[in-house]
Amino acid sequence: MIIDICTLLPPNSTHVTDLFGCEMRSLNTLDLSTLPIEKIGSGCFNGAGSLQELKFSKTMKTIGPGSFCGLTKLKKLTFPKSLEHISADCFSDCPNLKRLVFEGPTKIDPNAFKRCYHPDLVFDMQWGGPRIHPETPFLFPFHSGRIDDMGPYLSDEQRFDTEAKCEITGNKFVYDMHVIILPCGHVFSVLGMLNRYDEGYRTCSTCNFVLQ
Repeated sequence: MIIDICTLLPPNSTHVTDLFGCEMRSLNTLDLSTLPIEKIGSGCFNGAGSLQELKFSKTMKTIGPGSFCGLTKLKKLTFPKSLEHISADCFSDCPNLKRLVFEGPTKIDPNAFKRCYHPDLVFDMQWGGPRIHPETPFLFPFHSGRIDDMGPYLSDEQRFDTEAKCEITGNKFVYDMHVIILPCGHVFSVLGMLNRYDEGYRTCSTCNFVLQ
């Protein structure tokens, strides 16, 4: 079901009020791209379990706490350049999220993507080169990429060595796998590093480089 949000909001509204849309359980597409929305309130669409496609307004500045949590069918999100802040638990428990595209620097609460542990999850920053803590808006300082593009970090021999594994999960690195490269140069699977962070560790498991 595609719902025309324009018919449900006051004319020229710039805010989506708290809990708006939390009962839209059959909603599968939410397109805000043509609206002047700047803020989405708390808990707005966290009951929209069928939501598969979400497009934000180009004027979006803030997404409130718990707005889109528990959306099991959501796979990709693109955040506009205007977005300034993503609040706590905003997209928690969205296990099938595989790609997060940021068109501009955005401040992200450490718990905004809690338990979004798809093994291929990648943070894609399109506004320039990877950023290093404390300027980075992400959970911890890292570059993200794929195992087939890790020349400076893994040699050609290591890249295709069947014994090369993520130290945290024990899973083998394979071609085209998404990985996290810490500023110290050590490489881990996305799943492994996010799990480690969630358990309270703030260091590289290889050299104890402090992440924050």
